[in-house]
Amino acid sequence: MHDAISFDDPKLRLTSRGDILTAIGILKLKGYEGEDLVRELISLFYVDLDAYNEAVFEEEQLGDRAA
Repeated sequence: MHDAISFDDPKLRLTSRGDILTAIGILKLKGYEGEDLVRELISLFYVDLDAYNEAVFEEEQLGDRAA
């Protein structure tokens, strides 16, 4: 099962590609995937969804080139 993640501080804002990808990486290490990952991400942070979509799209494009 997933480790519970909680912050006592107010939600942080994720607006940069690097911050978004770092948060995604940490959540993946904790076992989150797919919709569960997105749900947890937005429950923990205020996420710029346009920046999120761009970051995920760019990462997928880089992964496709590496394969």
